[in-house]
Amino acid sequence: GFEGTPDAGVFKRWLPFGLLSSHSRLHGSGSYRVPWAFDEEAVDVARRFSRLKCRLMPYLLGQAREVSAHGTPLLRPMWLELPPDSSTGHLDRQYMRGV
Repeated sequence: GFEGTPDAGVFKRWLPFGLLSSHSRLHGSGSYRVPWAFDEEAVDVARRFSRLKCRLMPYLLGQAREVSAHGTPLLRPMWLELPPDSSTGHLDRQYMRGV
């Protein structure tokens, strides 16, 4: 989805990740990435996750302070969060956010 212009389905799947990441980016390589350039559902997804991020902002700010103080990544793979649990090693599309 980063190179070129993604289809609406890919864009809508990437919106939650992009909006809940630390910098809320929707950019890609060489294409204009705004929800209204795709469809109304993309606008709804962007609106829903933007509102969620705003509601989570007090928590996210606290987590950013913890990350800064301890060096723990803000977005972490499951295996880093749950190292004794060997069943998390294959979860490459799931992550933990916060500390």
